[in-house]
Amino acid sequence: MNRIVCLAMFAAGALALQSAELMMRENFERGAWRVDGSWRGKTSLTAEQPRSGKKAMLLTSVDGIGKCGNTRGDYLLGTYEYTLYASGTGTLQLGVIRYDRKDGKLLIREEKQKVVTPLSPDYRKIVFPFEIKKPNPSRIMLTITVRGKDSFARIDDLTLIRLQTPEPDFSDLKSAPLMQQAAAKVKASAPAEILFIGDSLTDFSRGENHLDMVNYFLRKNGSGVTFHNYACRGDSIVRAVNRFNQVPRVPFPNHYKGLWDRKYDAAFVLLGANDSVLRLESGKMAVPPEEVEKKYRELFEIFKKHGIRKVVLVSPASSNYPACRANAKKRIAAGKGGLFGVPENIEAFAAVMKKLSVEFQFPYLDIYTPMKALPDPDKAALFRAGDGVHLTPAGHEFVALKELEFLAGSGLVK
Repeated sequence: MNRIVCLAMFAAGALALQSAELMMRENFERGAWRVDGSWRGKTSLTAEQPRSGKKAMLLTSVDGIGKCGNTRGDYLLGTYEYTLYASGTGTLQLGVIRYDRKDGKLLIREEKQKVVTPLSPDYRKIVFPFEIKKPNPSRIMLTITVRGKDSFARIDDLTLIRLQTPEPDFSDLKSAPLMQQAAAKVKASAPAEILFIGDSLTDFSRGENHLDMVNYFLRKNGSGVTFHNYACRGDSIVRAVNRFNQVPRVPFPNHYKGLWDRKYDAAFVLLGANDSVLRLESGKMAVPPEEVEKKYRELFEIFKKHGIRKVVLVSPASSNYPACRANAKKRIAAGKGGLFGVPENIEAFAAVMKKLSVEFQFPYLDIYTPMKALPDPDKAALFRAGDGVHLTPAGHEFVALKELEFLAGSGLVK
């Protein structure tokens, strides 16, 4: 049974934006979507008759068909509205491909609009509502297909909006009784808001990652504590500080937009996976320890400026280092690129955290040491086999339990 459920072709009524989440906006000013190797068609940017801005994407058929797509990862469960404007000749059809991994195999399913849209010289709004049901896929790909002899489509002003996200339920986790027990000990005398800064270990798998688990059990027990997840994939401490300081050309410049709209009682910081990467050309850490220390001090000043005086320094996670090396085999042979998960580098980063923790009297939450101490295959099960760094559901569960136990025993929230 397909896990992607089509709801309708055209939107009915006005969208309740206050409850919706904008997942993607594409005006095609910088780049076109790709044509998969097994598909036909060509894509390019065109300055001819864009609907807005200076450019639109041009999808041209080859032998009567043209198809392109764009991949989305992360937590994907929910109901969506996929919208774009198109003009041209022939017919156009939107779709979504779901990629699942089961027993080591990649399963691919595509669902398309039931009705195709005839194109004309005038732009027409096309809407494809769909739903992604459990289990959470590894990724999805939005697709656009144009058909007809010499057909083409100009495409502009595309959006992907998640209308509704299902409420998570972590009551069946293996560690649920322990998480419940820890969360029951956390009681705030007044609502407590906690900022969380991190990298892809907390940005990926939103809706089912370790911070979502923590929030679930805190909410279930009426703790009065809420974590706000502003983790950003690819971040090092340098990149995070640069984004706070609005340094030009920092990746994801708007990721912290709205962050300071509320006051926070404390902040957690979990970085290090990208900082500790071994640069194979130089044999050095991507962010040397002295730079790590300097940037953390800058971060503390930013927090202080905004009234955050309680900061929890979370150690980097450990890694499945053999998987990291296997993933970087070609890069290692060439002596170019980066190697993630090097234990010595992670420990050098953690040493800076410990030093700053003592100096500033900030709590230090060590998740690295207990992770490292686990025997295999238990340890390997915490990390994705494909890279050895990102957390699996078991890895998120491990970290969430450590975070809840810390909250229960630290007295951070009173």
